[in-house]
Amino acid sequence: MIRKPVFPRLIGLLGLYGGVFILLVMIQFTKQAGELRPAGSYREFPEKRDFVPADFVIPAARSAQSYNETLIRWRDQNFSLWNRDISSRNDEDMVIAYQGEAVRRGNYGAAISAVSQAFLNGTQRTYESSVYLGGAETAARSLAAADQEKISRLSQQITEKSPDFLRESHAFEFFAIRGDTNFTNNGMALISSIDPADLTPELTPGVFEGLMDLRQYHSNGDNPFEGLVDQACFVISENIRRIPQTGASDLILVFQGDTADIEFNMRLGKALLVWAESLGNGDWIHLGRSLILSCLSLEDGSGTVPAALNINGAGEPGEDSALRVSSARLYRILRIGEYYPRALAIGSALNGIWAWTAAPTVSAAQENGVLDIAVTFSTGEAHYLLIRGVRPFSRIELHGIDWRTDSQFERYDSSGWVYQAQDQILVIKLRHRTSVEHVRIFYGAASPVTPPAANAPQQQVSEETRGE
Repeated sequence: MIRKPVFPRLIGLLGLYGGVFILLVMIQFTKQAGELRPAGSYREFPEKRDFVPADFVIPAARSAQSYNETLIRWRDQNFSLWNRDISSRNDEDMVIAYQGEAVRRGNYGAAISAVSQAFLNGTQRTYESSVYLGGAETAARSLAAADQEKISRLSQQITEKSPDFLRESHAFEFFAIRGDTNFTNNGMALISSIDPADLTPELTPGVFEGLMDLRQYHSNGDNPFEGLVDQACFVISENIRRIPQTGASDLILVFQGDTADIEFNMRLGKALLVWAESLGNGDWIHLGRSLILSCLSLEDGSGTVPAALNINGAGEPGEDSALRVSSARLYRILRIGEYYPRALAIGSALNGIWAWTAAPTVSAAQENGVLDIAVTFSTGEAHYLLIRGVRPFSRIELHGIDWRTDSQFERYDSSGWVYQAQDQILVIKLRHRTSVEHVRIFYGAASPVTPPAANAPQQQVSEETRGE
């Protein structure tokens, strides 16, 4: 008797049972996908449905006019709230938002007088509000310390190859304004090494901010954020939700798990809006506006919103966070208005010289040993600048005349200045006779400026006498 070869039989059996096994695996897989097909059917799995930003737009976000009108109403409403509460609140965000709006509305002097003594004398006051209120010498020291702390923190994260530095708002703008080229380059190298698949929702605002900041401050060469934008948009699409509201527009928010952090959504909405406007991409412009307006719509009668919005297992709104965020804080995240405190680079050719200011524009030119700084502000009003990176000089002109230093300069109803040589910070008070005032700093053969005398005059004097 001739026996059949064993191996072909085994192979046949394996082929039979292997095929059954593969078929069962496919059936189980399609069950899990919720798309069970008849047994034995082989198919191509459909591609994931494309994300349509237009599905996540609220009516007021569809046109620039309706969006801007909604923002104006929100600003008017909150300015009234801040005006009512400013004299009793110890809140720097409110002070800053109120003063910035007051300059624009022409009642800046009254707004300054309304600030509470609790804030003026308390611990909540920092260098950020010094642009309106003075206390600039102390503010200059705290600005230098805050800058050093932030540089140390961000540089450590970059050195450790951690993308978490993108959680910090406008990190590349921070480096660029201060002329920190090494940190900028190292940060760009780190961004270039990031695997797009590793992007998480909390990093997405930093991608769009970084993209736009490098376009502004580092326009030569490749922008490493370009390779992350598509993935950032995908991450947003995976986490954005429309939450129906009874009797109001739906909420459009990006969630992390079951929680939508409101400050995060405001920052993301602003970053998306700036990016999309630069491209003229209407769909993403509308989505960015929708995020912003959704956050603002959560405001209650006292001018606060929940710090976070939660959803339950059914995807329905759950109990809001007990923590609250003020409308003034949201105002600052939006960076709206002309007179909000910020760091501004002074002239592209003057690397490392920058100002902490509420002036809409500050520019500079240097020629023949004279640094000429032009500052714009409301005529008749006074404000303060902290200018960093100013090396020792011989003299200063304000309002076109030589202006001597005085440690008591804030006591006078006039312009004035002091210089902190250890941090190379020039502290200036400018009372504007015209909308644009010039600060001329002279470098030359004359002896460098020295600190004011200990017995500086205490009485109030006129600007003409101060300038002599």
